[in-house]
Amino acid sequence: MALSQQDPVGLSKAIRKVFKGEPGMIFKFKVGIVEGKVVALRDVEAIASLPSKEELISKIMFLVLTRRHNAWAAVTMSGS
Repeated sequence: MALSQQDPVGLSKAIRKVFKGEPGMIFKFKVGIVEGKVVALRDVEAIASLPSKEELISKIMFLVLTRRHNAWAAVTMSGS
């Protein structure tokens, strides 16, 4: 059993890493429970392929700051 109260993506990635690294393991992963719902192994794999929460926050901040910088550059360039 593996349990995470906060980060199902991180847990899914850890599970995938363990099972991919040990092909002869005697344990089998059949299903998971995410936010109270039973999910199949393929769904856990799909969750594991998602970017982490930190990666998503980083990408959003990059987009916000880039737009802000571009707007500032447009205003200062038009005043020249």
